[in-house]
Amino acid sequence: LVTMDDPRHEIQLIRSMVLKARTETADSGWFFILTGIISIAALILIGMLEATGRAGLVFPVLIAATVACGAAGYAAVHRSAKRAGARSYLRSVLYAVWLACAIPCVIAMIVLPLLGAYAWRLSPVFSSLFVGVGLFTSGIIFESRPILLCSLAWWAGALGMVFIEGAPRLALMTAMILVGWIVPGFLLQRRY
Repeated sequence: LVTMDDPRHEIQLIRSMVLKARTETADSGWFFILTGIISIAALILIGMLEATGRAGLVFPVLIAATVACGAAGYAAVHRSAKRAGARSYLRSVLYAVWLACAIPCVIAMIVLPLLGAYAWRLSPVFSSLFVGVGLFTSGIIFESRPILLCSLAWWAGALGMVFIEGAPRLALMTAMILVGWIVPGFLLQRRY
């Protein structure tokens, strides 16, 4: 019989907390992988639209990809909370960080260009800066130096996109998503 004062109870409690944190970390990995795949699919579709002279359809693709990634994030957070019975502090902090990065990312990528604040070609540059901040902060939260380093792909890519257009820019964005989004997802999965 294990009582509350028994050290074995404390060890069981710590093991339970570690297992919960590992599960939530692995769930975050799936979120990164899924939204990375959605984003790359959107880039491929955008490239095909531009190559066939249908650039006017790029905006609806951006909207659809944004909604799909938002839905994936919502599902990941609520699936994990439902499985655990409640949202943990780790999950709450990650949710707040990514919400705080997602809102200005959407504003930079969609709203400001629509309002004429700057040309559409700059929207991925600005949105990449916010994604880099979210990934860097996640690396700190997960205490993962590799994820911290992956965030550099977003900032370096933002600088690179200023100087290139068309297919090379789409290729750079795909590389940024692979290195700065899908790789961290696999790192989180592998870690736990």
